[in-house]
This record gives sequence, structure tokens and C-alpha cells, in this order.
Amino acid sequence: MDVQNLLIKFVFVWIAFSCCYLSAAYKYAYMNSVCGQTIYASEETQVELHFSYSLDTCEVTIAKSAQYPNMMLFFESFNIDCSYGNVQLTDDYNYTMGGLDRKLCGFIGPLFEVKTLEGNLHVKYIRTKEKTWGWESFYLNSNDKFTLTVTMYADEESCPSDGHVCGNGRCVSENLRCNSKNSCGDYSGCWTRSNTLVIMWSVMGSVFGFVLIVSVIVISICCRRRSRGFLGQTNAPAPTQPMFTTASAMP
Repeated sequence: MDVQNLLIKFVFVWIAFSCCYLSAAYKYAYMNSVCGQTIYASEETQVELHFSYSLDTCEVTIAKSAQYPNMMLFFESFNIDCSYGNVQLTDDYNYTMGGLDRKLCGFIGPLFEVKTLEGNLHVKYIRTKEKTWGWESFYLNSNDKFTLTVTMYADEESCPSDGHVCGNGRCVSENLRCNSKNSCGDYSGCWTRSNTLVIMWSVMGSVFGFVLIVSVIVISICCRRRSRGFLGQTNAPAPTQPMFTTASAMP
């Protein structure tokens, strides 16, 4: 097997590794498109829920996992206009998590304080003002949005064989250890608060590596073609010189 084929295979492996690292075993959900539905995280034990402005009340349920029956959650961003609506986070018994208001609204910004919950999580956006149409309504609601990260976990005593025990005793899926989020809830593992920088440097490193490998392949192909052309020229028979005879002078 020549060097060119090895480099091509290495490129495919590099791309697959980068995609798997960046996807990082969590489910992405857009709340506005799943109103009234239940989100099941059967394989992914982490859900990133995004909400953007809505003229209607919207509620979704995030179901617990069988192996990881508890949840911890935090807002990566939160900005809801209190004059038009609010957000409620409740359990199956309609209770809120300790320390959270019943009706969440206003600008909170990044809220890295982790809240825990047993059972299913109900996320509800409640529209408190009647529908209005036109540019005024669009302008007033266009900035209403939030991003909520929910991670399933188990107790240390009931940690599955494929789980990872965090520094705080919570057990999360091994796949969540290095996915650029606070998956343990105590900043343990390889999580960093600058998750955006982690993803950015990962993408830049992958792009740089890909460009470097492609450049090596192109240079290798060009050098091979040049060497073949040079060998062809050296092996070509030398051109024969025409033979001329001179007539001898007549005596």
C-alpha cells in the first residue's frame, strides 16, 4: 500500500473523529417545533433545549432515562420579556426546583448554577398577553429566547458499568465527560467554562489538520508525476544524427 492511499484513509479517520467529538453525545431540540411532545433521551443522556419567541403557550416534557433517573439542569442563556410571558420548570407533581422562581422572566444571562430534579422535567412557556400581529409584535418578541441544558445522572451506588462517577458523587454517561459542557455539575472532568473556546479551537485544529493532510497529498501526487516525467525523459532513446556522405572528387 503506497503513501497516497494511507494519507487518504487517514483523512477520513480524522474527519470521522472530529465529527464524533463535536457531536459529543447530546440531543439538540428546538422547543418551538415540539410543543406538546415528550423528548426521550434514550441514547443521548443530555438534552440541549432551545426556545425562540412564540405567540402561543408552549410546553414540552423531557423524560428521564432508565439508567440515569435524575436530572440536573442550568440555563446557558435566558432572556424572556416579563410583559409578554414567562417560563416554568416543574416536576411531575407541578413543583419547582429549590431556589427557582415559579415564573421565570427577564434577562438572566448565563446561569451556571445547577439545579437537580427527580423524575421528568416539564418546561413551559406561558404567553401572558393576547396575540398581536404586525411588526410591533415581532419586534417585542424577537429577543425572547433561552437555552437550557439538561443532563441525566444516577447516584454513585447505582452507577451503570458504562457510567462515570463525578467528584460530587453523581454518575453520568462516560460519553459526556469531555463534551465541552458542565456535565458533572461541579466543574469536574475535562469541562471548561469557556466551552465556546473549546469548540472553536477544536474546529480550527480539525480544519488545519485537514488542510495540512490535503496539502501533503497534493504535493505527493505532484512529485510523483514529476518523477515519472523525468524518468520518461531519461529513458527515451537519444535522437539519431543524420548520416551524410561526401562524394569523392573525380580524378
